[in-house]
Amino acid sequence: MPKYLILFSFVLLLGLPFFASAADELTFSEDTNITVGDYTLVVMANSSSTSMTIGTTYVDIVLSATSIFTLRSNERRYLTNNFPFTTDCTSNSYSQIVLTSTTTQTVRVIPTSTICAPTGLAAADAGSSQINLTWTAAGGASTYNIYRSTTSGGAFSLIGSSASASYSSTGLIAATTYYYKIKTVVSNGDLSEYSSEASDTTPPYLGGASPGGGGGGDVSAPAISGITATAGDTTATIAWTTGEASLSWVVYGLTTAYGSEQ
Repeated sequence: MPKYLILFSFVLLLGLPFFASAADELTFSEDTNITVGDYTLVVMANSSSTSMTIGTTYVDIVLSATSIFTLRSNERRYLTNNFPFTTDCTSNSYSQIVLTSTTTQTVRVIPTSTICAPTGLAAADAGSSQINLTWTAAGGASTYNIYRSTTSGGAFSLIGSSASASYSSTGLIAATTYYYKIKTVVSNGDLSEYSSEASDTTPPYLGGASPGGGGGGDVSAPAISGITATAGDTTATIAWTTGEASLSWVVYGLTTAYGSEQ
């Protein structure tokens, strides 16, 4: 019996959508889900190999010199293997690994509980006591955990979670820098790596009562000293020092009547 007929019978038993592309090569005709232990992976259409064996925690793929085999995780899991094939996490919708070879060899791929880090985290203040966070939604995410620190690269504490790709961090102290990271949480509770760090500084509080309080805030103007002016041909540089964190502006004009502000 020809080799391709033997292989084709094997595929029918698996119930997977292969077609025979060569005597010793099989190609998936469509994207196909496979279950490896607790995880679902996707063999992408046009992936080819000599054979594939699914174990309880791994999938073995036998490559030939002409094989190109793409395995994807829609939960953006890391796919470890016994060769130096790296997991591509650049897509926000999935992670994948592309297997190729110049000789016949078996690659064992093991999906892991570690998820690729979410991307695009940005922070922007919304007043002296609030910073708003946004990031790029990640494939497979059920929720996102949000972590905060007052030190870059320091110890981060979990402060909340969000089902969407945004979060408002409230109750903050004015004129203080805060640092944030997030993690993706998938349906079974597995966590991603930390995202990159984002930070923002809340502006100083200028009102007459403390934020969220009942009065008693700073009502005294800051002391200004050390005023200097350096004139150029078409510009002037003004410098000064204030006795506390504050917002300042310059009033200027051709005479002491002034007339313009900046």
